[in-house]
Amino acid sequence: GTGIMVTEGKWDEASKSLTQAGKCVDPSAGNDKMMDVRQVLKVIDDKNHVFQMYGPGPDGKEFKMMEIKMTRK
Repeated sequence: GTGIMVTEGKWDEASKSLTQAGKCVDPSAGNDKMMDVRQVLKVIDDKNHVFQMYGPGPDGKEFKMMEIKMTRK
């Protein structure tokens, strides 16, 4: 979608991850309703990172909406 998502979070050196939380418009609601989101960027090593995004499921519980695995060649 073309909506704006605003998140904030902190880098955790011990786990080499950035966890952010925020809100965005729920694109499936069709009524500009806002939803909570959480994003995690984990640095596995110099060549591998994993980005995960979480949001509310139909039952209201958090579920993983997306996962992107990035590998540098």
